Amino acid sequence: MRHKQITLAGAFATMLFLATGCVASGPAAQSSATVVVPSGQQAKVVVVKKRPPVRRVEIRSVRPTRRHVWIPGHWNWSKTRYVWVKGHWIVPPRGKKGWVAGYWTQRGNGWVFINGRWK
Repeated sequence: MRHKQITLAGAFATMLFLATGCVASGPAAQSSATVVVPSGQQAKVVVVKKRPPVRRVEIRSVRPTRRHVWIPGHWNWSKTRYVWVKGHWIVPPRGKKGWVAGYWTQRGNGWVFINGRWK
């Protein structure tokens, strides 16, 4: 596999990608790069060649409390294929009020998942 240099913006996107647990391997894996994450550990990131499926339409359950925020479902890469992760309600961390959903974006000849975040 060919290693690529990662810019600061790319390293940030990579860290977000890693937070989802998405690590691609197998026939759909395009390329990889090793980065150093804040904890000092190295992590291998793989860009997926195969375009992610269209986001599924989900029906939200009843909101458990006024404090709960909806985290929409998304496609996760699981070694050789995409797997749907269902949306769910969650109480945000202290001081946070909303959720910015994660998304897949094209990078070169492949796709990378940018993880969601609290705002």
